[in-house]
Amino acid sequence: MPTMLSVLIAATIALFPLAADQPLDLKAALAAAQPGDTIVVPAGRYAGPLVIDTPVTLVGQDYPVIDAGGSGSVITVNAPDVTIRGFEIRGSGASLDREDAGVTGLAPRLTVEDNRLEDVLFGVYLKDAPGSVVRGNRVIGKPLEMGVRGDGLRLWYSAGSLV
Repeated sequence: MPTMLSVLIAATIALFPLAADQPLDLKAALAAAQPGDTIVVPAGRYAGPLVIDTPVTLVGQDYPVIDAGGSGSVITVNAPDVTIRGFEIRGSGASLDREDAGVTGLAPRLTVEDNRLEDVLFGVYLKDAPGSVVRGNRVIGKPLEMGVRGDGLRLWYSAGSLV
């Protein structure tokens, strides 16, 4: 009987500019990523909102800024087993109905750690994201009246999560 060997190969993708005047494209890097990849993001400013549909690790060097410019959630995670570490995440929308957040987790085992979240309605919102980890983050919300502010951390149907 033949024996088969399966090998899972994950890569580390380091972003760097092709030219001094050409911005890095974090959205394209996320779209090209394979499950298990690590994307290392250098300091700089990156446009949001971002959607993560693949299990990847995002690692920021010197707190790169991801800014959604006041529209929607800055980062929405639809894939399980995603890690987001070392970013300044800012500029979510201000809609309580849409639950705009710095990071919205919609899949299991999301890790959000050592980030700075600023000017966000909700800091980290885990919705049906069991087994997730949120630690070492600093959250500064939007300067809104008390009745229309979101939470620094909101969990909904996210059993077994560590905060």
